[in-house]
Amino acid sequence: MLALKLNTSFKHHLLIGLGIGIWLALFLVFIAPFDASDLTFSIRAKILPYYGIICFLCYIILIPIQNLIFRRVGRWTLVWELIS
Repeated sequence: MLALKLNTSFKHHLLIGLGIGIWLALFLVFIAPFDASDLTFSIRAKILPYYGIICFLCYIILIPIQNLIFRRVGRWTLVWELIS
């Protein structure tokens, strides 16, 4: 099994989650996939950023779970990365 190096820094993961959340919100508002282009820009700007917030919160919740698994197993593998 391929062992990966896991960065357990909460600050590092916080910045990654923030970047993913901002990117997702901007992507949904400006690109408007999945028939969101039928909505006006002002409505998209009010509704779709919440998906970025939800994505950020889910990523933040996953960080302690990853660290717990890493401490118990002792290594981080590609399988654990795909599951998480």
